[in-house]
Amino acid sequence: MDLQLIETLEYYDTIQLFIGVDQVASFYICMLVEQNDLEDTYLCASISMKRLKEFKAGKIDLRELFVVPESRDRMHCIETENASYGTHTLYKIDYNKIPRSWFPSKGRTK
Repeated sequence: MDLQLIETLEYYDTIQLFIGVDQVASFYICMLVEQNDLEDTYLCASISMKRLKEFKAGKIDLRELFVVPESRDRMHCIETENASYGTHTLYKIDYNKIPRSWFPSKGRTK
């Protein structure tokens, strides 16, 4: 499955947090979780427009979007050289195997 970046929410030296959309118009929130010299790794969770609006309004924090996703079956990773260019392939990840260090801290909002 491919994902196209549609909105950057946070940028610091590289894209830290963004919204993407797949071929069937499902939205994902993606957060940078690891970096090395070759690529960046993003954790992506599917997100409804309602929940995205709540996040942008500060009603729910970023941690909740990833720790309590709307669907644990729709958690993915992206590994890319640069998230701002082109389309990126989503790789399914088992929710129970996500390193806890990848989850954001409590209270972080947009």
